[in-house]
Amino acid sequence: MDNEYAGETTEIKPAGWPKPIGVLSLVFGILAVTCGVAGTGLSFFSESFAQTMSFGQLPPATPPFPMMPSASPLFIASGVLGVIVNIVLIVAGIRLLKRQQQGRTLHLAYALLGVLAAFVGTYAGYVGQQDLLASQAAWAEQYGEASDYGKQIAAQVDMQQQFAGTSQAVGSIIGLAGWLAWPVFCIIWFGMAKKVVPPAYGN
Repeated sequence: MDNEYAGETTEIKPAGWPKPIGVLSLVFGILAVTCGVAGTGLSFFSESFAQTMSFGQLPPATPPFPMMPSASPLFIASGVLGVIVNIVLIVAGIRLLKRQQQGRTLHLAYALLGVLAAFVGTYAGYVGQQDLLASQAAWAEQYGEASDYGKQIAAQVDMQQQFAGTSQAVGSIIGLAGWLAWPVFCIIWFGMAKKVVPPAYGN
């Protein structure tokens, strides 16, 4: 734009905030999808993993010590929901980098779904850990005295059970806070602050 009074040309620089937020959305979305797919997939192979870890250390016909939560319907549903929500975030990040208004709409949609997914995921994780602890305690009681390896595991289970309640509560709170961080930011930035995606030049 020409400045008639100063006799010089002033260039209006494009607003810079869409780029860092778009990049962060892409990074967070890709990481979350990768971890979600990997975590859900590994739950189907928890027994095989446990058998590999305890191979040759337990008497024959002894079932492996449970090390991971089983692939329960709640756990699978939580994983699928998390993947879908973060795919929305990835698309939102791409749209924002292109400075399209859909970037704002999709970020708001992600934020609302992300809050839901965070609570569902935290609950699913808590239930899964409770089931895992119960399975471990049952295994230790039934097979803990069958071998030296079993006795070591039983001792670890006893110690773990003493701090299970506190550690689970703290872990759930920290995990929930982490999953809520970006959705809450998006609600504040795109919703409460009503940030509209600026064009390539100017606001």
